[in-house]
Amino acid sequence: MSKGNKEWYKLIFKQNQPIHIGKSNWGVINETEIFIPGWTMWGALTNTYLRNRGFKDLNSAKEKFETITNFFPSFDGETILAPNYKDGEFCLGDFSESEFRLFFIDTSLKTSVEPILRKAKDEHLYEFDYILPAPKKEFKKTLNDKGFKDNLFWIGLIAIEKKTAEEATKNFLKKGLKIFIGGDTRYGFGELELVKLKKINEETNGNEFKQWNIDKDGKFVKNGKDDNGDDKGLRNYFQFFKNDLKFKGELVLLPEFNFTQNVPLVEKAEFFITPGSLIIDDSFDGRSFTLKKGKFQQINQEDL
Repeated sequence: MSKGNKEWYKLIFKQNQPIHIGKSNWGVINETEIFIPGWTMWGALTNTYLRNRGFKDLNSAKEKFETITNFFPSFDGETILAPNYKDGEFCLGDFSESEFRLFFIDTSLKTSVEPILRKAKDEHLYEFDYILPAPKKEFKKTLNDKGFKDNLFWIGLIAIEKKTAEEATKNFLKKGLKIFIGGDTRYGFGELELVKLKKINEETNGNEFKQWNIDKDGKFVKNGKDDNGDDKGLRNYFQFFKNDLKFKGELVLLPEFNFTQNVPLVEKAEFFITPGSLIIDDSFDGRSFTLKKGKFQQINQEDL
């Protein structure tokens, strides 16, 4: 996308079904992530868009929605549970990861099946975590007192080229759009419904951009401040580029896969600072970073 040629929108989805966002496997436990990475939301939007168009213009469709943030849960459809770290533990808003999992994560037992005999494979029983649309019954009153309504909402930002924004918002990104994310989407999992699309701009919604560490061109800007003047945690992954970069939080290795082969191939894998972390170092040695699928990645000189 060319510089200064984007229109930004806040997307608010309502969760209609349990969702599973692949995170890591611990033996027989398939754990779910507790926020939606940008690349997962990008994949769901792109897949639905292509289906609606009969899978035409694959390459342009893949680029259409790639300037997108991660998505985080919301109790009221207005304010996200922002990622942060407290005492070394990842949190969403005022809830630690362990608390959020206690309130919203459930587990089912599954097994692999022999395709011909239609019976369970030996030693293939595993646990499958998923995020519920509403808290477990025993916690409903507690969370209702903290602003929870009927369903979890998921909120993030997306930028679309101005020349295609009208078509995209008129014919696709509109209230009532349903997309499916994560695992087991064919078995009653993963449905999100778009309940609100809000156009934003830097002049009237400048603070919104700062909260997500971006400018109107999707480039990284330093962490925003909270009401106490303290730095807020990242809401997107940030590419780690030097050994002495100072930050508080965690570092993860994120692979990028090529799914055009029968067996997915890892095209590259790089380290990223996780959402919720704080970047303390201001010396980026002239480097610029731009948002792509929930990750701030270094801009190559040839792309400028």
